[in-house]
Amino acid sequence: MPQPMDITTPALIHRRAVLRLMGLGGLLLATGTTPLIAGCSAADTGGQIDEGSADARLSMHHDASLGPLFKPYVDDFNKRYQPLSLGTAYVTSDYAGTTNTQLAGGGVDYDVLFTDAGYAQLWYDNGWIQKLGDFPSAAELTHTWEPGVLEENTAADGALMTLPYYRRIEVFVYNDEHLGKIGATPPASWDQLVEQCRELKAKKVSATPYSPFWTADFSMFWVELVTESFSAGSGPLFDDNLQPVFADDPVVAATLERWRTMYEEKLVPQDVFTTSYGDLANIYAGGKSTFTIRYGPQVKAFRDPKSSRVAAVSRNALIPGTTRETFAGGAQWCMTSASRNKPQAWTLLNYLAAKDKDGVYYTPTHLIALDLGLLTPYAAVNDDPQVRAAWQKWADTDLLAQQLTKSRSLGKVVNQPWYGEFQTTATAALQDVVRGKKEVKEGLSAAAEFVRGKL
Repeated sequence: MPQPMDITTPALIHRRAVLRLMGLGGLLLATGTTPLIAGCSAADTGGQIDEGSADARLSMHHDASLGPLFKPYVDDFNKRYQPLSLGTAYVTSDYAGTTNTQLAGGGVDYDVLFTDAGYAQLWYDNGWIQKLGDFPSAAELTHTWEPGVLEENTAADGALMTLPYYRRIEVFVYNDEHLGKIGATPPASWDQLVEQCRELKAKKVSATPYSPFWTADFSMFWVELVTESFSAGSGPLFDDNLQPVFADDPVVAATLERWRTMYEEKLVPQDVFTTSYGDLANIYAGGKSTFTIRYGPQVKAFRDPKSSRVAAVSRNALIPGTTRETFAGGAQWCMTSASRNKPQAWTLLNYLAAKDKDGVYYTPTHLIALDLGLLTPYAAVNDDPQVRAAWQKWADTDLLAQQLTKSRSLGKVVNQPWYGEFQTTATAALQDVVRGKKEVKEGLSAAAEFVRGKL
């Protein structure tokens, strides 16, 4: 078994950004960690919960930034699943780094936790999280997921190691009022977007018509590159052996060339590489740009008059490009191997990631789809009339559904222990390409070489 690794670069997503957008920034729920009592394992009980057991206490480990949103679901679980009792263990900063250190140190006292890209395989290889495939209904559950989800939750040895937490796709949005001023409709190709940006700038509709998330925050530069490369018809960016074939893909190279042209012509903000995530969001939300790309919670916020000046004119459309595909990804739930309540923890995982005890997708529907505006791995939830009606308040749901069918993931590469650090390394090298400090081939080769050094 590999030795525990010290990861210093967390694989970041945007939970705190979500909270800022929803008006919950800075709110941390004061909760205690529920201690665990010695108990039975899944093997001891055949996977069945002994409702009379004293070992009915569970603890969920999470980033504190979403604590306020989780409280109703913790309360609901405790009410409906008695005698099971759920407590929480929230991390106030650097969730991934802190959690990695805790797991490596041993003796963790929580049962269920979530993971970002770049951690699940590491934790599984080190024996810190539990294989899930042997629990009741696990195989049946995987058959209900949307395409691409199973691969992201499967370990290198073929075992099911996690359950999906949420799904996201990158969505193209535009300012309808701005396009009306030049008599245009949303661009169908990237060349058309560039021409519209030039016209918008020339006619002084917008000084920087495109505000992409090319920041290093959350490695968003890499996310944007994957998204636009997919939409323009790139092949897989990594092959089945995880080799970085993106370095030789002409579509990826052409995407970077287009970005450099837009940067040189000042069609994008000139401080786009160093601007924070929130400030980049405010460029579009403040009406200073015409186009951007982001995921559900952000698109939802753009339509909220409390957080956006363009709420009345912000619209979503299919992403431009030859294939019009977009990038799909997500986060995962897992169970600690240290849990002394594994059958009960499996019940909690199902409540969080799938169906509740009544056979309803309760948490995926309410927390993920309705509260956060994120997609779920279940078509039954994404197509639910209640969900569609809620999403209709901030998106054209027909176009959103169509975009979901035109999406793909990066596959098993996101599980690799080095993936988080790779995103940081690739961002730095490829930002220099767009700035004109490196040639395209040089930047792509540097990013690829990092991967080869890890294989």
